[in-house]
Amino acid sequence: MFIFQNTDFSILLVCDDQKQRESLVALLEESYQNVYVAYDDKEALSHFKMFSIDLVIKYVRKYKDGDLSIVEKCRSINTEIPIFTIYSFPKIEFFSKTVELGVDKIFPTPVNNDMLIRALQQFCNNKTTERMLLDQIKQLDNYKEAIDRSFLVSKTDVNGIIIDANENFCEVSGYSKSELLGKTHSMLKHPETDREVFEKMWDTILDQKIWRGRIKSLSKEGEDYVVESVISPIVGSDGEIKEFLAIRQDVTKFIKVGRKVIEQEKEKKEMEKEHYRIMNKTKDDFLVVFTHELKTPLNAIINFSNSAAKRIAKIDSPRKDALIDMMQVIKSNGHDMLQTINNILDLSRLKSNRLEYKEDKFTLQDIFDDLISRFDALIQEDEVNIHIQHAYMDTNLVFDKYRTTQIISNILSNSIKYSHKEVSIFADIVEEQLVLTIEDNGPGIDNKVKIFELYEQEDDDGIKRASKGTGIGLHFVKLLCEGMNIDLKLEDSQKLGGTKFSFGFELIESEKQRFANEENISC
Repeated sequence: MFIFQNTDFSILLVCDDQKQRESLVALLEESYQNVYVAYDDKEALSHFKMFSIDLVIKYVRKYKDGDLSIVEKCRSINTEIPIFTIYSFPKIEFFSKTVELGVDKIFPTPVNNDMLIRALQQFCNNKTTERMLLDQIKQLDNYKEAIDRSFLVSKTDVNGIIIDANENFCEVSGYSKSELLGKTHSMLKHPETDREVFEKMWDTILDQKIWRGRIKSLSKEGEDYVVESVISPIVGSDGEIKEFLAIRQDVTKFIKVGRKVIEQEKEKKEMEKEHYRIMNKTKDDFLVVFTHELKTPLNAIINFSNSAAKRIAKIDSPRKDALIDMMQVIKSNGHDMLQTINNILDLSRLKSNRLEYKEDKFTLQDIFDDLISRFDALIQEDEVNIHIQHAYMDTNLVFDKYRTTQIISNILSNSIKYSHKEVSIFADIVEEQLVLTIEDNGPGIDNKVKIFELYEQEDDDGIKRASKGTGIGLHFVKLLCEGMNIDLKLEDSQKLGGTKFSFGFELIESEKQRFANEENISC
């Protein structure tokens, strides 16, 4: 026995002539995966029973009774098995027997290879098509079984009369199949389900479209149940609707469980909210005490660094400049820490509604003159270019100057730290507001809502900015803006590609009148 693996079909060649056998094997092995060669009927029958044979080729040299017995035996086992015969010396009895046994193809010797190959190819095509059809039928049967086991299935004619229903449908509805057949689904209609639902459903499926929806129904016992429904029109080859197929899933238990879970989640959130409130109060109380205790030694450190810097400036030492720089670093970091402590204290006052605002008359130019000077060391160190457009910077505002300075200081400090060396500052008059804009060319901020929450910082885990601060500043800015009725807006900078903060300050009446007069003059 020889096996040649080339394609997906198995052929049994029965041939007792060595020359013919070698010629046929050479031809077959070029195209077929499994070629089983038998020298006699006994070996051929053994192969046929042992292996999954798709085609039998029997060679007959000189026909005599019994030469086609292997064909009879194979047909007795598999009546559909295709059989080819090849003969050398024809006899009328041979042809009569092949007709009697239903042999599919007969080839004389010498074998015409092209004819044999075409016949084999046709056989392969037919076999492939047959396998595909059988696979599709099996898949459809599996799909139907899976759907019948899992869903409520019913079919109606074009008038909505039920013509079939599966066991699940009968079990959930409480009606037997005989009670359902010939009726419409209106027998299951729940009084709470609007008529418009069914009207929309019919409009959809009559338009040969699939309808999906949730329907509340009433069982035979008067119990409510809810189903997710998909209703499909079945269209014939003539383009006309023949019937409707409805597949439903009973979601009653899921809805009940869902409602219970929602109620539990609501209770849980209320408990968490109260716990969070208590924890926040405890934390705030601790921070107030803690920061108060820190201010005294911190002020001492700042004062010491000032005093030390002045004394170092008077000595003659090659390391004088380096020591003065070190004192400046200590002083600068001390001021940053002191600012953070003051922010924490102010936050506590804000949350307890104890922070008071006073009204000062000032301009943005006053604030930026001070801040640019204050941040000069940081600007020089990071080599940041600050572009300030001075138009409208001299506009008079009436707000708490100290708190306004805190707001702008926080944002400007962030822009300097996070930018890629470009910061733009400008103001404009928009609908009776002075709108201040600070934007940079830094990496930007992804979550523009969460960033204003307390102790939230931008990090590298899916967000653009790397953490550099305490997570207090922006939350403090937001609360101050809310407290002073300043419109705060955060968005991406279209001009520089980074972050853009905007602040809307309501104009005082005298400035409103001034800009109104200027606009009239320009017109």
